[in-house]
Amino acid sequence: MRLLYGFPIVDIDFIFDGRKLHINYVLLDTGSAGTTFDAAVVSEIGVKLRGQIRQQS
Repeated sequence: MRLLYGFPIVDIDFIFDGRKLHINYVLLDTGSAGTTFDAAVVSEIGVKLRGQIRQQS
C-alpha cells in the first residue's frame, strides 16, 4: 500500500474463472459497502455485465 495525495492505493490481482488480471492504482476504501471496476477493463478476462444498467438523468 502507498499513499497518493493522501489516499491509500494498492495494486490487485483480479481473478475470475481461473483467469488473472493485474490492476494498478486501485483506491482502497475500507468503509465502502461494495467495489466497482471498469467493465471495459475486467472484460479482458471474461467478466460480463448482467442485468439492466440504469442511467441517472
